[in-house]
Amino acid sequence: MILLKDLSKFFLLQSYDNGKTQILNALNQYGTYNVRKYVGHIEKIKKGWYKSPGRNATNNLEQLLKDIDDRLKSFKYNSEFYNPLFRAGYFCEIVITDYLRSKGFKHADTYNNCVTYTLGRENVYGLTRGEIALTFINLECFSHEYKNNKLPETIDISLSTSSKDGSWVSTKSIKRDPDDIIEAIETIMKPLLLSDSVSDYKLASDMNNVGDIDIVLSKAAGLGIKSKPYKEELINKLEETLKALKSA
Repeated sequence: MILLKDLSKFFLLQSYDNGKTQILNALNQYGTYNVRKYVGHIEKIKKGWYKSPGRNATNNLEQLLKDIDDRLKSFKYNSEFYNPLFRAGYFCEIVITDYLRSKGFKHADTYNNCVTYTLGRENVYGLTRGEIALTFINLECFSHEYKNNKLPETIDISLSTSSKDGSWVSTKSIKRDPDDIIEAIETIMKPLLLSDSVSDYKLASDMNNVGDIDIVLSKAAGLGIKSKPYKEELINKLEETLKALKSA
């Protein structure tokens, strides 16, 4: 027979339906987006008998722990995204949000059923390059409140191409699935990133005069100027870039 006091030795337990479902949180690990780290949940079948989703019911604690661990290992994304307490559509939204943040994107704006993320880019001198702006229509799980209370089955993605004339490229009717959306993001972004790299490389390859000169980084500081040698830091940044290229 499985007792909750035995399970509490392995998990922080929560229940919001009088014990029918037990939410399992890690004992010694915090979540990335939540205070508690969801690692699974179990359903009570009858007294002393529980089951992990997709597994058979059992009254053996060791077997239940194995089922819980097997399910946890099967998660493709952060386990806390799979919490059944989240509202419909949140899983897809948070997976994409997490993916974008891992690439350096930041939330820029939310309006109605559109959310925009931007990626600011700097070169080795700290000079700002062209900002990348991605806008998602119907990604947010609240977006269905603008669609007759029904969660949209697809989303649209647009990439701003010019702030001067307001132009953009887009891809439409992407299935509301994290894998499909990430594939669409990378498909629309990769040509931009590659073309920038090729253009920069071609320009750099035409510059053959690289002398042994001192480089100084200067910034305005109040009414004066603050300067420091920058050559060594520049070399380190270029070496990091080269290392990244070799490992790609």
